Amino acid sequence: MTTTYSRLLGAHTSITLVQQYITDKQFTEAEFVNPALGSEHYAYRAAILKEVEAIAENLNFPKDDSIRSANAEFWKSVSQLYGMRSIIAHRYGVTDLDYSLIWQAINDYIPNKILPTLEKLITENQP
Repeated sequence: MTTTYSRLLGAHTSITLVQQYITDKQFTEAEFVNPALGSEHYAYRAAILKEVEAIAENLNFPKDDSIRSANAEFWKSVSQLYGMRSIIAHRYGVTDLDYSLIWQAINDYIPNKILPTLEKLITENQP
């Protein structure tokens, strides 16, 4: 059974992996937005996109879950991230992804809006 704690921890692990990929591969925004087809950066961008999907999936708690009602502002941020996940995963209404917007999310929105509260919730929900 998947627990609240394991889902929170899964999201945190995915954030950590994204940060490691960017740091280890010395990604720049230009390399993320427009990597050469078949290049190492192209492969790592694909991995990063999968991790962004995993972050959003792990944080997609049911609306009636008590953790959501206790942290309403955080879940508004998460729902925006989940919307991005849906576009990445299914390309709803788009032919090309806006990789610049995704770059901003993984370098600003996730570390500054999602991560601090996520770390607090992990501590509070640790078994």
